[in-house]
Amino acid sequence: MTRREVGHDDGFVTAETAVLLPVLVLVGTAITVQRSGGLVTVDVRVPIPGAGPLGWLLGPWSVGARSSALDEQAS
Repeated sequence: MTRREVGHDDGFVTAETAVLLPVLVLVGTAITVQRSGGLVTVDVRVPIPGAGPLGWLLGPWSVGARSSALDEQAS
């Protein structure tokens, strides 16, 4: 199979990051990037203030996501 048949998508991560980064900065997001074992892993966590009527009991809430991709600079 050629790269085109596999559906190689060069540049999509860069374009998506360029669009979403201003939004992430505005909401006070915590972003961490780690490189290990040929992978780049990005964690994004957003705090949710006042998590409903039980927020005082349950403590601070947050939502987040993690994504990993091959490190193109490692080759």
